[in-house]
Amino acid sequence: MRSLYVCNPSMHRVVRVPSGPNNARFQNLGFGHLPKRNEYKIVNMFKGDKMKCEIFSFKSGENVQSGSWRTIKDCPSNNAWWMDGYPVCANGIMYWTLSSLCENKSILCLNLENEEFSSICYPVHGNRKYSFLECVGLMGDLRVVGLSAEEPKTIDIWASNDKEKEVWGIECRVDLFPLCPKFIIPTCDGESEEILVHISEKDLICYNVRSGTWRRVDYYKGMKTYNKPCLYYDSLVPL
Repeated sequence: MRSLYVCNPSMHRVVRVPSGPNNARFQNLGFGHLPKRNEYKIVNMFKGDKMKCEIFSFKSGENVQSGSWRTIKDCPSNNAWWMDGYPVCANGIMYWTLSSLCENKSILCLNLENEEFSSICYPVHGNRKYSFLECVGLMGDLRVVGLSAEEPKTIDIWASNDKEKEVWGIECRVDLFPLCPKFIIPTCDGESEEILVHISEKDLICYNVRSGTWRRVDYYKGMKTYNKPCLYYDSLVPL
């Protein structure tokens, strides 16, 4: 039986999360924070005979062991689609990219406050071709970042100004010449103004969308053979 742990890198502490009542598999996990409620939530999406969802909640400053799991009854289920990677959390909403063999991509949303699901469309990019598309949390909201297949040093950032009408548009285009981006690394902080980019020279850069500047990021050389390093933030509170 697998166990689940919460790691606080700034405190160098690891805490085991209590097992749920259903002994569900940890298949697709997300971690979110609700500042107004001073609460953290772990979301586990997993498949049995259909898609199911469990949420573990605990208050900031309290012991993780004081939290509890519960099952969300109104979890959407469709065997025709699957989740592309792990979720992104921004502004209290968790997002998963859904793919299907017979339908266009879509985005599944979970409001962490009322724990209700909804869905929005994925950006329709028409004739634009991308070698890589990734959902990221950026400046307090969801963005979709694409690496252009036709202009390999260019990144497009898609934003939706009206999610109810499902209207997406390119918010900005970023030319990283002479750097050659390889893929985008989703950040854990939806309020961040930076995108973490892995470039072909096996280095990392942080591009600040607001200021239009970038900086090189040092990381442990032992990770050079690992394709997807990730970010952590020193502002995490003790768990």
